[in-house]
Amino acid sequence: MGLWKLDGGRSHFDAAVQEAKQAVEHGCPPGTDIVARFCLTREAFRADDADPADVIGRFAKANGDETTATTALAVASLLALDVGDRRLHEHCRRASLDKHANTPALWTATAYLLDRYHRYWMYHPPFTAGWTYGRRMGHFLATGEPEDANRTLRVELKTLEGKAFRIPEDTGDKWTVLEFTPSAEGSRHLQRYGAFIKDRPYKDVNLFAVVLNEDADAPNNWKPKPISTPHLRSRAKVYVAIEEWDAALADAEQVYLAVNSKAGWLSMRTAEIEEAEKLKATIISAQGKLSER
Repeated sequence: MGLWKLDGGRSHFDAAVQEAKQAVEHGCPPGTDIVARFCLTREAFRADDADPADVIGRFAKANGDETTATTALAVASLLALDVGDRRLHEHCRRASLDKHANTPALWTATAYLLDRYHRYWMYHPPFTAGWTYGRRMGHFLATGEPEDANRTLRVELKTLEGKAFRIPEDTGDKWTVLEFTPSAEGSRHLQRYGAFIKDRPYKDVNLFAVVLNEDADAPNNWKPKPISTPHLRSRAKVYVAIEEWDAALADAEQVYLAVNSKAGWLSMRTAEIEEAEKLKATIISAQGKLSER
């Protein structure tokens, strides 16, 4: 069925339907026949007198037992998209989110049903009046409305000290931001969230970084990347502009040592050395004038 979706070849669709029929006829373990019935339902849509709502209703009824009921509603919402029945899709989507948003087996399907980007482009009217596409989409994605499902994350993590940290038990009834990062270096999101939390008038938000690394000591062993010489030179000039002379001199000396070491190896007096010496002298002169006041 996936190959049929990719290249549109009818042969793939027919092969999937044939295998689905054999699977249903010979029997499958409880709950695993829903994929076969999904293929057969797609085939039933192609009948000349097919009633899509009735076909989807029979699919949901056939998969109404305890082992497949949790999946059937999510799959039925996708089938409704196949036939463009918006009202039926919303009905099945709403039922799935209300009943099974916290079911681990459906987390991927739930994430899809809650994805605002997909929601924006579903059944979108093809017009360009008013806002541009980008502005309309940005407004829709950033609207600060509550999530369209009640979900609770329950997980136990380990702190750097090896102690257990449980969510939501150990969050102190506060809003909690979890940043999942592949390495101990973190990401720029942490800085943004940190600034947001710091500026809030109420201390009601936790911020935790979850490192997806098998090395438990990775955050402790992480070392910042060395700052490049051009970056140090630029930062020193910024410190000069705001009259932070000690910080400016520290950066200027680092720049001077770096370029002097390189120039000494080349036995040359480069323009970078001239610039570094001039910057350093300017800062020392400014500090001297301040001390004389």
